[in-house]
Amino acid sequence: MGRLLDDTYKSKKDEIKQELSDALTKIHLGFDLWTSPNRHAVMAVTAYFLDRQGKHQSRLLALRRQLGCHSGESLAVMLGQVVREWKIEDRVGTVISDNASLNDSCLVNFYGDLDAEMSLADVRTRRMRCYGHILNLVACAFLYGEDFESFEAELQVFDLLGRREDDL
Repeated sequence: MGRLLDDTYKSKKDEIKQELSDALTKIHLGFDLWTSPNRHAVMAVTAYFLDRQGKHQSRLLALRRQLGCHSGESLAVMLGQVVREWKIEDRVGTVISDNASLNDSCLVNFYGDLDAEMSLADVRTRRMRCYGHILNLVACAFLYGEDFESFEAELQVFDLLGRREDDL
Protein backbone atom coordinates (compact mmCIF):
# COMPACT_ATOMS: atom_id res chain seq x y z
CA MET A 1 0.00 0.00 0.00
CA GLY A 2 2.83 2.41 0.89
CA ARG A 3 4.52 1.83 -2.47
CA LEU A 4 1.27 2.49 -4.36
CA LEU A 5 0.75 5.71 -2.42
CA ASP A 6 4.33 6.85 -3.13
CA ASP A 7 3.96 6.03 -6.84
CA THR A 8 0.63 7.86 -7.08
CA TYR A 9 2.07 10.92 -5.31
CA LYS A 10 5.09 11.02 -7.62
CA SER A 11 2.92 10.60 -10.72
CA LYS A 12 0.51 13.39 -9.71
CA LYS A 13 3.39 15.64 -8.70
CA ASP A 14 4.98 15.14 -12.13
CA GLU A 15 1.65 16.03 -13.79
CA ILE A 16 1.42 19.24 -11.77
CA LYS A 17 5.06 20.12 -12.56
CA GLN A 18 4.19 19.76 -16.24
CA GLU A 19 1.11 21.97 -15.81
CA LEU A 20 3.28 24.61 -14.14
CA SER A 21 5.87 24.35 -16.90
CA ASP A 22 3.19 24.72 -19.60
CA ALA A 23 1.38 27.62 -17.90
CA LEU A 24 0.65 30.63 -20.10
CA THR A 25 1.32 33.04 -17.24
CA LYS A 26 3.72 33.55 -14.42
CA ILE A 27 3.06 31.33 -11.42
CA HIS A 28 1.54 33.48 -8.70
CA LEU A 29 1.81 32.17 -5.16
CA GLY A 30 -0.31 32.51 -2.08
CA PHE A 31 0.90 31.48 1.34
CA ASP A 32 -0.34 31.53 4.90
CA LEU A 33 0.93 30.39 8.26
CA TRP A 34 -1.26 29.31 11.14
CA THR A 35 -1.13 27.21 14.28
CA SER A 36 -2.95 23.88 14.29
CA PRO A 37 -5.12 22.83 17.26
CA ASN A 38 -2.22 20.67 18.48
CA ARG A 39 0.08 23.74 18.45
CA HIS A 40 2.05 23.00 15.27
CA ALA A 41 2.88 25.92 12.99
CA VAL A 42 1.79 25.03 9.46
CA MET A 43 2.56 26.84 6.21
CA ALA A 44 0.47 26.36 3.06
CA VAL A 45 1.66 27.45 -0.39
CA THR A 46 -0.74 27.58 -3.35
CA ALA A 47 0.06 28.28 -7.01
CA TYR A 48 -2.29 30.26 -9.28
CA PHE A 49 -1.87 30.35 -13.06
CA LEU A 50 -3.55 30.06 -16.46
CA ASP A 51 -3.14 26.63 -18.04
CA ARG A 52 -2.51 25.93 -21.75
CA GLN A 53 -6.22 26.40 -22.47
CA GLY A 54 -6.25 29.76 -20.71
CA LYS A 55 -8.25 28.44 -17.74
CA HIS A 56 -7.51 29.64 -14.22
CA GLN A 57 -5.94 26.91 -12.10
CA SER A 58 -4.86 26.66 -8.49
CA ARG A 59 -2.72 23.92 -7.00
CA LEU A 60 -1.66 23.31 -3.42
CA LEU A 61 2.12 22.98 -3.64
CA ALA A 62 2.96 22.55 0.02
CA LEU A 63 1.42 22.08 3.43
CA ARG A 64 4.39 21.93 5.76
CA ARG A 65 5.16 22.21 9.39
CA GLN A 66 7.17 25.35 10.09
CA LEU A 67 9.89 24.55 12.60
CA GLY A 68 11.90 27.11 14.51
CA CYS A 69 11.21 30.80 14.74
CA HIS A 70 8.52 32.44 12.65
CA SER A 71 10.62 35.21 11.20
CA GLY A 72 10.35 36.59 7.70
CA GLU A 73 13.72 35.04 6.95
CA SER A 74 12.66 31.53 7.99
CA LEU A 75 9.42 31.80 6.00
CA ALA A 76 11.44 32.93 2.96
CA VAL A 77 13.65 29.85 3.29
CA MET A 78 10.62 27.55 3.28
CA LEU A 79 8.98 29.42 0.39
CA GLY A 80 12.24 29.17 -1.56
CA GLN A 81 12.44 25.43 -0.90
CA VAL A 82 8.92 24.97 -2.26
CA VAL A 83 9.65 27.01 -5.39
CA ARG A 84 12.86 25.07 -6.08
CA GLU A 85 11.16 21.72 -5.42
CA TRP A 86 8.53 22.55 -8.07
CA LYS A 87 11.19 24.04 -10.42
CA ILE A 88 9.40 27.37 -10.89
CA GLU A 89 12.15 29.74 -9.71
CA ASP A 90 12.12 31.67 -12.99
CA ARG A 91 8.30 31.72 -13.26
CA VAL A 92 7.27 33.34 -9.96
CA GLY A 93 5.05 36.40 -10.37
CA THR A 94 3.10 37.98 -7.53
CA VAL A 95 2.95 36.56 -4.01
CA ILE A 96 -0.26 36.94 -1.99
CA SER A 97 -0.28 36.86 1.80
CA ASP A 98 -1.95 38.52 4.75
CA ASN A 99 -0.89 41.83 6.27
CA ALA A 100 1.52 40.46 8.88
CA SER A 101 4.68 42.58 8.85
CA LEU A 102 6.87 39.47 8.84
CA ASN A 103 5.49 38.74 5.35
CA ASP A 104 7.10 41.97 4.12
CA SER A 105 10.53 40.81 5.30
CA CYS A 106 9.78 37.30 4.03
CA LEU A 107 9.22 38.56 0.51
CA VAL A 108 12.23 40.89 0.55
CA ASN A 109 14.36 37.84 1.39
CA PHE A 110 12.48 35.48 -0.94
CA TYR A 111 12.67 37.69 -4.03
CA GLY A 112 16.23 38.68 -3.13
CA ASP A 113 17.20 35.01 -3.25
CA LEU A 114 15.43 34.53 -6.60
CA ASP A 115 16.95 37.64 -8.19
CA ALA A 116 19.69 39.50 -6.35
CA GLU A 117 19.19 42.52 -8.62
CA MET A 118 15.49 42.95 -7.76
CA SER A 119 14.90 46.32 -6.14
CA LEU A 120 12.82 46.92 -3.03
CA ALA A 121 10.30 48.77 -5.23
CA ASP A 122 10.01 45.67 -7.44
CA VAL A 123 9.46 43.46 -4.40
CA ARG A 124 6.71 45.79 -3.15
CA THR A 125 5.09 45.69 -6.59
CA ARG A 126 5.02 41.89 -6.52
CA ARG A 127 3.53 41.66 -3.02
CA MET A 128 -0.25 41.49 -2.95
CA ARG A 129 -2.08 41.67 0.34
CA CYS A 130 -4.96 39.24 0.67
CA TYR A 131 -8.21 41.07 -0.15
CA GLY A 132 -10.20 38.83 2.18
CA HIS A 133 -7.92 39.76 5.05
CA ILE A 134 -8.13 43.46 4.18
CA LEU A 135 -11.95 43.31 4.02
CA ASN A 136 -12.01 41.53 7.37
CA LEU A 137 -9.85 44.28 8.89
CA VAL A 138 -12.17 46.93 7.46
CA ALA A 139 -15.25 45.13 8.82
CA CYS A 140 -13.61 44.75 12.24
CA ALA A 141 -12.70 48.44 12.31
CA PHE A 142 -16.27 49.32 11.37
CA LEU A 143 -17.76 47.01 14.00
CA TYR A 144 -15.27 47.47 16.81
CA GLY A 145 -13.99 50.95 16.24
CA GLU A 146 -10.87 51.43 18.29
CA ASP A 147 -12.00 49.22 21.18
CA PHE A 148 -11.59 45.67 19.90
CA GLU A 149 -11.00 44.24 23.39
CA SER A 150 -14.36 45.49 24.71
CA PHE A 151 -16.19 44.03 21.73
CA GLU A 152 -14.42 40.67 22.20
CA ALA A 153 -15.31 40.70 25.92
CA GLU A 154 -18.95 41.38 25.06
CA LEU A 155 -18.93 38.49 22.57
CA GLN A 156 -17.56 36.15 25.24
CA VAL A 157 -20.30 37.17 27.68
CA PHE A 158 -22.98 36.51 25.06
CA ASP A 159 -21.34 33.18 24.30
CA LEU A 160 -21.29 32.20 27.97
CA LEU A 161 -24.96 33.14 28.29
CA GLY A 162 -25.78 31.03 25.25
CA ARG A 163 -27.17 33.98 23.33
CA ARG A 164 -27.08 34.14 19.59
CA GLU A 165 -25.28 36.61 17.37
CA ASP A 166 -28.72 38.04 16.48
CA ASP A 167 -28.91 39.42 20.02
CA LEU A 168 -25.85 41.58 19.50
